[in-house]
This record gives sequence, structure tokens and C-alpha cells, in this order.
Amino acid sequence: QASQILNRHHSNSCFTSIKPLIKALIVIQGGIVRSVFPHSLTDFGSRIMSTKILLVDDEALVLATFGKGLRNAGYDILFASNGKEALEVAENNNPDLAIVDIRMPGISGIDISKKLHEASIPVMHLTAYDDKATLDQALAQGALGYLIKPIDAVRAIPTIKTALERAKDMLRLRTAED
Repeated sequence: QASQILNRHHSNSCFTSIKPLIKALIVIQGGIVRSVFPHSLTDFGSRIMSTKILLVDDEALVLATFGKGLRNAGYDILFASNGKEALEVAENNNPDLAIVDIRMPGISGIDISKKLHEASIPVMHLTAYDDKATLDQALAQGALGYLIKPIDAVRAIPTIKTALERAKDMLRLRTAED
């Protein structure tokens, strides 16, 4: 992706002179173009938009490993280790999807799901427990689905893509109704 952006602007001599610097910064950002300059790459007519996923879990290992896998798949990952932090991050960043652990100290994942759903942020749940009653309760709060721990990011990607598409469809229906 970085090479495509850089190659589109090869005729601009000013851009060509800083091309290696921009390419290095893009690589440092893990393939996700962020605001590496005051106006990022918008001055050059291209900006890569990434899907933002809020990952919420009280286990640091899950945040690190699952987050890395999702980032490697091209998603822009936001992290929260508890319910309060999740709601703050969601309010400030408007993620495209939140993946929330069900059982956490403080605010439960189901309560977080309800609040995010009210803010029109789609939610999937993450759980180590295959408890039907809890999962039914999570789905009743508007969750699009759930993933069972331990998580393999590569195997979770199709489920996440499906949830994102379903969320887009639901948004289109709500917009059409208004």
C-alpha cells in the first residue's frame, strides 16, 4: 500500500525527494498510515483509511497477542483494559467495532455492550466461557456475535469481517428508515 501511494506521485519532484522518509515512516507505523505529518498524506491526494477496532479485555496477554494479530491483518487497534477505559476510548475515537470480554472486574462486558450499542457502536464479545445463558444475554444487548478464548486472530478475521458487514447493513437500514 505504501508503495502504491508513493508511486502515484512519482512526478512531483518535491515529493520524490522526501519519498524515502515517508516510506520509512509508513513502515514504522506497521503498514497503517496515520498522521505522520501535520497533514498526513492528504496533501498528496491519498490517505489510507483503516477500520478501527476497540479491543477490551482485562488480560494483558489477550490485548497484546490478539491485538497484534488484528493489527497485522490491517486493522487499527484501540485498547482498553477495563470498562471505564473502554467507554472513554469509544467516546473519543468512534471505533467501527468493539470486541469486548464478557467477564471483567468493575463494569461487565455485557454492560459495556449495552452502552456501546446505545452509542451505535457495534459489539462482538470475547469470552473464555461457553455459558449459553451469558452468551444469550450478551446477544440480547445487541452484540453481533462472540469469539471463544483462546483466540487465533487469523481464524477470527472472517467472523470480524462478517460482523463489520452486518453492522454496515444495519446502519444502512436505520438510515433508510429515517
